[in-house]
Amino acid sequence: MSKARFTEGEFYIQYRDFKELVQLPVKEFWKIAEIVPTHRIARILEHDTKTEEATKETSLGSPLIKVLYESSDPILLALPVTVLNEVDLETLRFVEMRDALGQKETIVWHRYTELERIKRLEEEGRELLGEVCYIQEKRDGENLSIWLESDGTPHVSSHNMVNADPSIVSRLQCTPEYAKVLEFLKNEWETYGHRFIVYGELVNKGKGATRVEPTHKYSHYIVFDIYNILDHTYLPYINVYQHAHHWRLPIVSVLEVFTPYKMEDIDPKIAEWKTWAKRHRREGVVGKVYKNGELLGFKEKIDLPDLPKEARETVEKATFPPMPEDRILRALQHAWDELEALKEELSKAGDEASIYPTMEDIWKDKSRAMPIIAKHIGTEAREHSFNTPRNIFEIYLNTPVDRIKEHPKEEGTIA
Repeated sequence: MSKARFTEGEFYIQYRDFKELVQLPVKEFWKIAEIVPTHRIARILEHDTKTEEATKETSLGSPLIKVLYESSDPILLALPVTVLNEVDLETLRFVEMRDALGQKETIVWHRYTELERIKRLEEEGRELLGEVCYIQEKRDGENLSIWLESDGTPHVSSHNMVNADPSIVSRLQCTPEYAKVLEFLKNEWETYGHRFIVYGELVNKGKGATRVEPTHKYSHYIVFDIYNILDHTYLPYINVYQHAHHWRLPIVSVLEVFTPYKMEDIDPKIAEWKTWAKRHRREGVVGKVYKNGELLGFKEKIDLPDLPKEARETVEKATFPPMPEDRILRALQHAWDELEALKEELSKAGDEASIYPTMEDIWKDKSRAMPIIAKHIGTEAREHSFNTPRNIFEIYLNTPVDRIKEHPKEEGTIA
């Protein structure tokens, strides 16, 4: 896409964001274009009041819209469209923070490659044919990266944000691996001139967000990739394993090395991986291809069903009504109950009891509360055929605790 093409007239971009298409004015889209892969762009639209024959009606509600570009992916085109006039604040914050860091120094943090299901890859899995795929277990934790700024100051980033939440950073710093990773980064820089970013999964003590894995007695940081920010390349798996082994850092386990030679080889392997994940209490697997410094990755999770093409298109074409406030409060109430049970578990353990003296304290810890709230809101939406709200974090922040506690229980539940 060239900016020069869109200088005159009114243009709109529709791109995939999770399970829907977001439509933005092109001036807004340019603010985030660098983080939106081209295969996620579904349509490029233009107001056209001259040529009625070349127009199509869209959710814009304007009289005439000309489709300049349309993806050939029918599943992508079938997704519901949400029309926005400006970029979502969280997305914009991510880009602005990364840009601000770029002004601070010439070497910047690199966001970890986003993982899709194999069927959601740009070439629908064909790009895996003939390639060596490292299949790793998918751990239930928080994706955090550790790196050094130009003055040697340690920096912790999350999957989406340059600056990770302070509460997450404090938990990471308490792991036995944090000091080892810093020592590794400093040694590589001072001895060999390497500027690395270490990516890993912070597996927290207790139960994880999906509650698939068994309860963990301690928190650990488990390495899964390393990125060279001087030449903008990912280290091959063999090198990642060597560094982790030499510094006695845990690394995400490789289940097998798999090379598909035809598309028919892939589906049986996905089923096999999911069976393994269920048996070993993992939320799924991650596959990676390292080629010329680039990383092509995918994920397959046990909570995502393998729908046939027709069923998948039918589900994604369905447009459900927005979830009413009563159902949202019901979901928040279920999340409150689960957090209450979690608080009791922590109190029995004794180690974290002082952190959450009251229910309001554990509710305010978004790292604990948000995954549980999102889970229950999603469950409520599926069970009652409503569209899942996009502003779950705003709901969490703006719903008074008293409203949740006072909301009447459903019939048949125990107060």
